[in-house]
Amino acid sequence: SFLPQQKIGPQQIQFRTKDFENINAQNDLIFSPAKCQFVKSRLKEGILPKLMKTSLAVRKKIVKEENDAITKKEQLMSFQKMVFENGLNKNNEIEMLTTPVSSLQSSQTSATRAKWPQKD
Repeated sequence: SFLPQQKIGPQQIQFRTKDFENINAQNDLIFSPAKCQFVKSRLKEGILPKLMKTSLAVRKKIVKEENDAITKKEQLMSFQKMVFENGLNKNNEIEMLTTPVSSLQSSQTSATRAKWPQKD
């Protein structure tokens, strides 16, 4: 009763009613055995649309987590940069890093010569 796969068409495919009920119970799908198609009114509630919805939801969740991680990393980096720059500014190290060496040496010697009075 089995034909080669190429010769099988919708007319040759037959369902026994018992198998048909089992398929529907397991998969939550309704088949139309005459046309070998899904009943269109139930197609939206079938397995594939459910899988597509869940995979889209999972993908959406992954993308959201990824974006959250990126924004958190950017926030941490900006905070770290701010703290670093504030720490450097206390000792005027940013000026020392950005000014040329010759002017830096002259300013250091003048700073050591004239010491400002310390506040107690």
